[in-house]
Amino acid sequence: MQKKGQITIFIILGIVLIVVSGIFFYINKSSAESESAVSVAKSSDSTDSDIVQTYAEACLKMVTEEALFNKIGLQGGYINPVNVPSEGITYSRGGVSNDVPYYIQGASTNYPTLEDINGDLKTYVEDEFENCFQISVFEDISLNILRTNEEINADVSLNEEDVSVVLNYPLTIKKENTETKLGLFSVILPIRLKALYESAKIMVDRIKTAQNTPLNTPPNTYNISFDCSDYNKNGITNVYNKPGSDTATRIIQFMDFSTYYDHYFNSYIFQFAVKNVNVVGKCSPPS
Repeated sequence: MQKKGQITIFIILGIVLIVVSGIFFYINKSSAESESAVSVAKSSDSTDSDIVQTYAEACLKMVTEEALFNKIGLQGGYINPVNVPSEGITYSRGGVSNDVPYYIQGASTNYPTLEDINGDLKTYVEDEFENCFQISVFEDISLNILRTNEEINADVSLNEEDVSVVLNYPLTIKKENTETKLGLFSVILPIRLKALYESAKIMVDRIKTAQNTPLNTPPNTYNISFDCSDYNKNGITNVYNKPGSDTATRIIQFMDFSTYYDHYFNSYIFQFAVKNVNVVGKCSPPS
C-alpha cells in the first residue's frame, strides 16, 4: 500500500509538472516557471495540501501572465478593447493579431485608467482560473477536492515594480478520514506594468502639447528622443516608434528588458497607437 501511495503521489506531481511546463513554453520559456518546476520536482514528500497549493498557484500564475503579456501589454491596457478605436496589427512574436488602441487621434485622446486595467485583470483572472484548475486531476491519489459556494474573488495590485494577485478560492481537501481547508493563493510577478503605463500617459500629454506649439522644429512635432530619461527610468527600457497600417498611424512601443534579464526569456511590451499627430525619434542604444 505504501508503494502504491508513493506511485500515485508521483502521478499527481507529474500532472503539476505538465501544467508548469505548459506555462513555461506558453510565454517562451519563462525562467520563473522553470524554478517552479524544480520546486515541485523536489516535493515528493509534500503533503496533500502542498500539492494542491502548488497546482493552484501554477494556474494562477499562468492566467495572470497570459493576461499581462499577451493582452494588456500588447493591447494598451485592455483585455478586450471592444468599442475602442484601435489599430489591428499582427505582432511579430508568434504571429498573434492584437488590437492596439489609439491613445491619440488628432486632437482627441482616450486611454484606460489604471483602475480600468486593474478591474479587467481581476475579472480575467477570476474567469480563467476556473478553466485552468481542474479538480479531477487529483482523483488518482484519492483526493476529493470540494469547492464551497463562496464566490471566487481576486485582489489585484499594480505596483511600480511588480503585479501581485491574491485569489480567494475556498477548497476542502478530503482523503480517507482527514479534511484540510485551503482558501488563499497568491503570486507576485516582476512586471513593471504601472511604471510603463504612467510613462505612456506622460508621453501622451507631451504629444498633445507639441501639437499646440507651432514653433517646434519641425512644427507641431514631438521628438521622443528628447525625453528618454523620463521613459527609461530603470536603465533598460527602450521606446520604439513603429509604422502602422497607414502613413497617419504610428505604434509607440515601450519594451522593458528587466523581465528578459531577470525573470523571463521575453522582454515586457506595453504599446499604444497614435494617429494624425507628428511623432518622431526613439529611445534605444545605437545599433
